[in-house]
Amino acid sequence: MSMIDKGLILRRFSSAAEGYDQAAVFQRYIAQELVALAKNQDVRPLSGEVLEVGCGTGLYSHELMSWLGNSSYLYTLNDLSPAIESQLREKVGATPRFIAGDAEELDWSSRHYTLITSSSAIQWWHTPLSFIQKASEALLPSGFLTYSTFLPDNLLQLRQATGQGLQYQSKEEHHLQLQASGFTEIHMEERRETLYFPSLIKLLQHLKQTGTNALRAQNEGPAWTASRLVTLEEQYRSIAQLAPHEPLPLTYVALLVTAHLPS
Repeated sequence: MSMIDKGLILRRFSSAAEGYDQAAVFQRYIAQELVALAKNQDVRPLSGEVLEVGCGTGLYSHELMSWLGNSSYLYTLNDLSPAIESQLREKVGATPRFIAGDAEELDWSSRHYTLITSSSAIQWWHTPLSFIQKASEALLPSGFLTYSTFLPDNLLQLRQATGQGLQYQSKEEHHLQLQASGFTEIHMEERRETLYFPSLIKLLQHLKQTGTNALRAQNEGPAWTASRLVTLEEQYRSIAQLAPHEPLPLTYVALLVTAHLPS
């Protein structure tokens, strides 16, 4: 498994920012589904300050703010990359506060948020489950937590073929950490979607456009030689039991969570 390299993540997501919105098909879907789940679970605070961790180019920020509105809330949007702010502002306008920096290292424990949320971001933390404890320490009593991340079967075909990938936590691990951090009314749902690509190079281009190629360690040498691509595609097809001209599947598996911090 690849080690998390925050510098590499910063560079990859910054370079992918311009084309991210078009390529991030599943991430857009999850952003919409997370807002829909929050509506269904009635986790909307009446007012106060909202913190979004890992906002990226604002796909989820836009969905969230369209639901909550601007009149009753103050928004603080955070992302590791300062380069995404121009794309973010196109979706959310000039009013929300934007803080560039590593949320895993930043101190946001001032306990004045009524909602803390994150979509498709915390899997890049060194210890993703620490997001839950940090949220507990930063929320006001009766505050809400909503987030999405990925489960162990995420991108499984690629991880089996390459031996590389992030180490995702299970649904049960998330639930235990939520309970240990004082959250109640915990609700979890899974979402799964398989995308198909005509070739491995098209699949890898998709990952590059969404910044997901940040999972490759810096010290692995040349990225992909022609011969390595041929071998890897053969491995991919063998593992997935595909004929030479069948499209390559890539399956995303997400976890969506809502929870309440009691007063």
